[in-house]
Amino acid sequence: MIINHFSFEPFLIDSRMFRKGVLLHLAASNGRETTVEVSPLPGHSSETFEDAKEQLSQIKRRIMTTWWSKSALKGLGRMELYPSVYFALEMAILNLLDPIEGENEIQMYSLLFGTPDEILSCARNLEHEGQAEVKVKLGHLAPPDAREVIDALRDRFRLRLDFNRKWKREDSIAFCDHYPEDSFLYMEEPCQKPSKLIDFPYPFALDETLRDSNYLSLLSERKLKALILKPTMRYPLNSFLETGIPCVVTSSFESAVGIRQIRCLIKRLGLENTHHGLDTLRFFDNHHEMSHRLTATASR
Repeated sequence: MIINHFSFEPFLIDSRMFRKGVLLHLAASNGRETTVEVSPLPGHSSETFEDAKEQLSQIKRRIMTTWWSKSALKGLGRMELYPSVYFALEMAILNLLDPIEGENEIQMYSLLFGTPDEILSCARNLEHEGQAEVKVKLGHLAPPDAREVIDALRDRFRLRLDFNRKWKREDSIAFCDHYPEDSFLYMEEPCQKPSKLIDFPYPFALDETLRDSNYLSLLSERKLKALILKPTMRYPLNSFLETGIPCVVTSSFESAVGIRQIRCLIKRLGLENTHHGLDTLRFFDNHHEMSHRLTATASR
């Protein structure tokens, strides 16, 4: 298969967050077309929005002069692509070679963050919608406030707690000591330093720690329950998937096109039976209008 059309355009994902991305449009000799999203997360991705745009310009000719097959996709790994570019490009080429038909039914948990009042208000709305699976960000809260939140939620939802490396080990352990161990599925990054996770006595998951090689020393930890994977920020995912540890795929505040892209990835990886963290569109202004417009664009 030859790619005979390659173009891209910047777009604004959310004006309030100043979140920007690039829509990449490809068409192939087999008559198929696809649109994917490249959107590094400012302050977290290794590359910037400008870096990604420049790289797309640099690789255009090479992408359009390659005969693409599934085996040829290995060549992307030799191109030193930024994670957001690699993710989008591989998903785009797979869409052209072997598109996924129909809707991708993916199990998701919802995200709760903000002040205690904001968390509890959002939780009431989710409960009304019938959502039972949530992740609660607690790292920015003091332990007494965090306990107030969890006391109000733990009998109503299946909980994942995210501390974002903000708490000390002793504070996280003291917090968990107040609850039966099965109160939470896991605590995401409950310690400020990865080394403090050695012999951690409660179920935990790794996210930020996966950005460097420190995580390798933690793979044998008995209480490690999940790896949190953000394909926009860390791609490819092979090394994490090969560990045998359950993997949870989450979004990085992409648009509707990016969320659709992640859903396709989850389907291709065969991870549909896990609850994933893709519930971020609702935090954007006018997300219903944006979702409709962008999904129509991506389906051209």
